Amino acid sequence: APGVTSYLAVTIAALPQPVIGMLPNDTVCINEIVTFSGSDAAGTNVSVWLWDFGDGNTSTLQNPTHTYTSTLSGGLVRLIAINNETCRDTTYLTIEVTNPTVDFSMSPQTACLGDTIFFTGTPVDVTYTDWNWDFGDGNVATGREVWHVYTAANNYDVTLNVCSKTVIKQVTVLP
Repeated sequence: APGVTSYLAVTIAALPQPVIGMLPNDTVCINEIVTFSGSDAAGTNVSVWLWDFGDGNTSTLQNPTHTYTSTLSGGLVRLIAINNETCRDTTYLTIEVTNPTVDFSMSPQTACLGDTIFFTGTPVDVTYTDWNWDFGDGNVATGREVWHVYTAANNYDVTLNVCSKTVIKQVTVLP
């Protein structure tokens, strides 16, 4: 006797592939606003974003901001993405939240007009991307190690801002 065959249509939905973006993209300081972004590498229709920032705080926004109020070593940021078909996946990002003592050196501290002056931010073992310099003459730079040439003799206040911490030192440029 022939067997009976029945067919059932089955839809298999794709899993989301959550991706965490973060600015600043490296070490974070306490009391600094951190911007997170959630995206889906699989391109599914994510309808729910569940964030855990690793310090007991959470968010359901796709692109939240968060401020850490204490240091955190080896913390994990977790993002769960749930798409319209209720498929879910989770990704993690390790985060370090520090409270550094920021300073800088310059060489030379007294220079002649046209000399290159080199500036180095400390501590050197931290990988911040947001070393923001103001040379006091309308010029700015970003980076832990920068240099500048002044075009007029004067005393200039050089400002370094990292993680909302500011250090000001004076450089003298002789004619």
